[in-house]
This record gives sequence, C-alpha cells and structure tokens, in this order.
Amino acid sequence: MLSSNHMEAQQNIVENLDRISDLPDNIIHHILSFLLIKDVIRTSFLSKRWRYIWTSVPTLEFDGLVFSPKTKFMNFIDSVLLHRSGPGIQTFSLRFGGYYCDSSHLDSWFLAAANHNVRELSISSHTGEAFELPSCIFTCNSLTVLKLNLYNSVVNLPSIVHLPFLKRLQLTSVTFSEDGWNQIFRNSPMLEDVIMEDCYAENLRPLQISSSSLRNLIIDGLLKEHNYCLLNHEIRVYSPRLLSLKFTGYAEKSIYVENMSSLIDATIDLKFNFGVRAEIDSNYLIKFLEGISHTKVLTLSSSSIEVLCETSTLLGKTFTFSRLNHLKLTAAVNKETVKRVTFVLHSSPKLEFLSIDFFLRRGINEEESFEPQTTAFEYCVDNLKVVKIKGFRGNENEIALVKSLLENAKILEKMIIVFLKQISANSKLQNQIYLDILLHPRGSPSSEVVCEF
Repeated sequence: MLSSNHMEAQQNIVENLDRISDLPDNIIHHILSFLLIKDVIRTSFLSKRWRYIWTSVPTLEFDGLVFSPKTKFMNFIDSVLLHRSGPGIQTFSLRFGGYYCDSSHLDSWFLAAANHNVRELSISSHTGEAFELPSCIFTCNSLTVLKLNLYNSVVNLPSIVHLPFLKRLQLTSVTFSEDGWNQIFRNSPMLEDVIMEDCYAENLRPLQISSSSLRNLIIDGLLKEHNYCLLNHEIRVYSPRLLSLKFTGYAEKSIYVENMSSLIDATIDLKFNFGVRAEIDSNYLIKFLEGISHTKVLTLSSSSIEVLCETSTLLGKTFTFSRLNHLKLTAAVNKETVKRVTFVLHSSPKLEFLSIDFFLRRGINEEESFEPQTTAFEYCVDNLKVVKIKGFRGNENEIALVKSLLENAKILEKMIIVFLKQISANSKLQNQIYLDILLHPRGSPSSEVVCEF
C-alpha cells in the first residue's frame, strides 16, 4: 500500500507535467532541445498531447560514435526523418565514422534536411577518407550556418556552389583540393563569419577568400606541415568590409590581404620553423603588415614581434599603423625586449592604450632574461594614455622599458604593473622595484603608477 507522502509526490509530478503540456509547442520544443534525440522520442509515451511533438522538434543531433551496431544508427536516423512533420529544421547535426555510414544514407539524410529548410548544418566525420557531400548542401537556399569537422578528409565539392543566405562557415581539419572551395566564398553573398582551423590545401593554389560581405575571419593553423612536408601555398584575402581578422600560421607561408580599410581588430600570431627560417619572404611580410595597417586594435604574439622586427631591419623598411589606438603585445623577456617593443611603438603614432604580457620563454633561464640590452631606442608615444603590464618580474629589461615609457609618454594618465606571483612573495624586493619606478622622472607629471601584487 502506498504511503500518503508517496501518493502526494506522484500527484505533484502529474500536475507539473500537465503544466508543461499546457505550454505552446515552440516553448516545449525549446525545452526538448536540451535533451538527446532518443530521450525526446521517449516523451511520446507521456500522453496524447506528447505523442507527436517529437516529430517537429527543430533540433536534430545524431552521434554515430555512441551507437552500436551500425545498422541501428542508420535505421534510427531513417525513422526520425521519415516521421518528420511540422516546421523546418533549425539545426541538423551529424557525427559519424566510416563504419557507421554509407554514401547512400548520407545523401538521403542531407536531402531530407534540405527539403525541410535546414538552417544550421553541422557535420563531423571521423572517416579520414575522401568523400563527396551531396550537391543539395551547397545549393541549399535556407542554410545560414555550415560547420564541417572532417579530420583531414578530402571533400569533393559539386561543380555548382551557391548558398544565398549562408552567414557563418566553420571549417575544421578540412583538406582543400579543388576550386570549389574558392567558389564557396565567392557565391555566398551574405557570408559574414568564416573560421578555418587546422586545414590543408593539396591541389588548390591559391586559396582565395573573396567576399564583399565578410565581417570576421579566423585562420588558425591553416596550411601547416602535412605528412612532414611544408606546403607552399598562398592565401589571398579580398574582403573590403572585414572588421576583424585573426591569423595564426607559419611566417614562411604567404598570406596576402587587400583593401582592408574597414579593419578594426587584428590578432596576428606568426610562427616559424627553425629549419626554414631563412626561407621567410620578407617582402611578403611587409606587404601583409601594410594590408592590415588600418586596424584600430592590434594583438601581436612574441614570435610575431620577433619576425616583423627582424624583417623590417633586414629590408631597411618601416611601416605605420596609421589608425592604431589599442596595442596588445605578448613579449618574451630577454635582452631584445626593449628593442622589439619600441620597434612596434615607433610604428604606432596614434596609440592610446598599450597592454604587454611578459613571459619567460621555454629554454631560457632566468639569468639570461635579466641580461640587459645596451642600445637605447627613440620612439614617439605622444598620445599614449594608459599602459598595463602583466607578468612583471622586475628584471633590468622590464624596468628599462617601464622607465622609457614614463619618460616618453607626455600625456600618460595611468600605468598599471601586475607583478608575477614569485616576486609578490618577496615584499622587500617588490617595494624596492616599486620605489625605483615611482621616483623615476616622467614626461607626464600627473600620471599615476599603480602596482598590483
């Protein structure tokens, strides 16, 4: 016999379920979007009200890597799409390995998604083999987001690519092998965001990212070494309305940017292979800098500063970031620190905000980082107002840079120095460094120096 408390609990469950059942379908669909599709289908047994709600949920996510055997996974997707009703599909996500899918099933699933006006399509393939996606994906009028994570698989594109409403394209571990990939940029007139991570190019040169609508571009690890061979390819970017650019890649690769007058924010992380450092094309790097010279916010990695400083010195050429307002630097601490940082400052006459994050590079001992540089460098920071320095160790190179900034910044309002934790533990040393900086002559007598320990 059930206790009164148990009966009351069951009654509460029923009442709560009834409250959810009274909600409009779109709100129930939103709630169900947080569940696995198998759990969504199980709700059909709750009551008549819930019997067919699962057939019209806008989010469909299928993960073949958690299904066994293969036929069960394919039959499950076939059944879900066969019973599909109601409005279009908002999100269709498919993750699979070669063992779990064949081309005929893939074609039918993606065609069904396209026929139901899918808006966001995500495909994650673990096959590692070349395959062909059905042409309906690349001519889908409803598609706004396309995400491909292909684990270095080659995807053969159809001869016609036209995505009139695509706004976001995210490519991870995709191997570019033909001109169709250039088409996808040219023939997506509403494309705004492109993300490419760890991609490769085999028979495609150059990779042309040409789009008049593009606003944000992230290239992270594109065209790096493949099978231990350096890939000598070019990336050409022509996007006159681009607002944000983030590029991480090897300096010996060629990336050309044109007509970037609208650029506001750029993050550059140039890397180099020590064995091919001599092969870096200095002229191309200077052109690349000139291409992004209109940016207002610039973030540079330590290796980028190193490569660009050496390139400029080698060619005897300088460049100017004519509109740069905010500069963020990551700088390895060594005897070249002041030289390299001031090199960038010299190129930024309108700079108002400067942020530097110091770190000690691996393989460099503490004593070497304290070895002072001996050459003084002149630079103009007439507009600099705020400086923030993090990872401060208090060695001679860092102190020399801080003092140089205090001397040259004529309208400086505030300098914030965040000490490294190891230094913060030594109160006597940190107070000595702080006093030394505090008493140093300043170009802006009213400036404030704040040390955070």
